[in-house]
Amino acid sequence: MYKNFKLIAILMLTTLIILTGCELPIKKKSDYPTTAKRFISHLAVNNQDVPSSYKEVIAIDKKHQKDLEKYYKEYKNNIDKNDLKNKDYKKLDHILTEIYEVNHDFMKNINQIGNVKNIDESTYTKHLEQYLYLGEMLTGNVAIELDEFNLDYDEVLGKKHASMLEDLLTNEEMPTTQLRFFAYKQGHGNVVPKNQRSNISKIDLNKYQDYTTKRHNKKLSKQNINEVIDSINNKLDDDLQFKHVDDAMPACIVSTLSEELKALNKYA
Repeated sequence: MYKNFKLIAILMLTTLIILTGCELPIKKKSDYPTTAKRFISHLAVNNQDVPSSYKEVIAIDKKHQKDLEKYYKEYKNNIDKNDLKNKDYKKLDHILTEIYEVNHDFMKNINQIGNVKNIDESTYTKHLEQYLYLGEMLTGNVAIELDEFNLDYDEVLGKKHASMLEDLLTNEEMPTTQLRFFAYKQGHGNVVPKNQRSNISKIDLNKYQDYTTKRHNKKLSKQNINEVIDSINNKLDDDLQFKHVDDAMPACIVSTLSEELKALNKYA
């Protein structure tokens, strides 16, 4: 089952740099393409080994969240603000920031579940599939943004790193493919004990309200979105719930929630 979790593979930050205990020297005030390529290299790890068990996933994900935060901080600290006056560099920074946000939220959410004492595999996997689906749908939206920028990334990054960037945003299958298996898992008692839920947050979509594209720039009112969220929450186990949104939300969130509700109505 773990071979399908591409988002995890993307976030496997155990590179040769880490394995050898060495790090590339980071030059302060480096030119933006060099800084961007370094960050992309940290994300686009070539290590395709997959965890053999959910316990191994839990163990490595905790370190991966810290690594991701470290690499993003290094990336932002080494950007010369003058470089972002360049229109193309600013667009690329926007894309890399969204990639970080989506992947960091995934890691943070799943690590909340991994920190639950004696979490069982079925409960952990149920949560994992929810966060993977959300992450992959949002990643698909970032991929559309990248395409709409119509920028020659080969020229900015070089072919190697341009290819890495594209791979980060490419799904091998439609995110909705796995939704029915996730829906089947609801209502079978595989839930986090109530006395261990204090550190588990509801899924918050508010930060994605600006994840729009030129093709899909219309937003749905918060009232309509929250009605869909209520319908979804009624179908989900009570340890896995969405928070109400505070404002109108973009098409990527509308389609994400609509597809999940459709699967829950059919299979839950």
